[in-house]
Amino acid sequence: METGWIGKKTRGLFAALGCVCALTPSTSTAAVFSNNAAQFVNFPALPEFGVANGDVLGNSVGDVNITISFSKSSANSFIPEGFPPPAGTPGLNEIEFTLQSPAGTQVTLISNSGGILEPVGADNFSSFNSGCCGFNGSIKFDDEAALPVDHNPGQLSEGTFRPDDDLANNLGIFDGENPVGDWLLIIEDSDLLGNGMSYYSADLEIISEFTPVPEPSTYALISGLGLAGFIGYRRHTQARRAVSSSE
Repeated sequence: METGWIGKKTRGLFAALGCVCALTPSTSTAAVFSNNAAQFVNFPALPEFGVANGDVLGNSVGDVNITISFSKSSANSFIPEGFPPPAGTPGLNEIEFTLQSPAGTQVTLISNSGGILEPVGADNFSSFNSGCCGFNGSIKFDDEAALPVDHNPGQLSEGTFRPDDDLANNLGIFDGENPVGDWLLIIEDSDLLGNGMSYYSADLEIISEFTPVPEPSTYALISGLGLAGFIGYRRHTQARRAVSSSE
């Protein structure tokens, strides 16, 4: 009998605790931050994405994707977005894109070698060769894409790709960090005096996750349930002892 009583009370207590835990579910939300500071890049540029409290609902990064619109060709001046790039060797091996989080974590999306900046020291190599033809379009970087961006090292293509084919370069490195602060897209074209790059815009997508911290009242409810169960158990035990001693 005593075991059955304890079992019923224990099941009830755990059911109540389950209801309390359900009050604080983990949620995720997506937000997009844009930078439209179009410019000709033949010297390192740092487009910025400011993420403030309230811009994202989560307190940690769950996923990051970024879409970059740009042109790279043999031209040595800014080319308007959508215009076909001129003929000539574009120098794809000269470009580098690196995304930096507010915590200072850096992921190379496309790498060059011999540039002024090497944000990620291990990436002092070129994702591409000099290339067959120019590029004017948009590339989305997403870890879940089927192919790396440098799957064809002689040509850039529009579409969705993983960062360059280096196992160290994945956007999942940002997971778990606080998304609030200044994110930087570090852009470099190593041909400082020649054919540079036309940067148009970038969209940074941050999927943040939020697990609420229980309020003090929630902890009080949990403690109260535990205390109520203990008191009930004590009373039941004392009553059983009283009956046994009277017999």
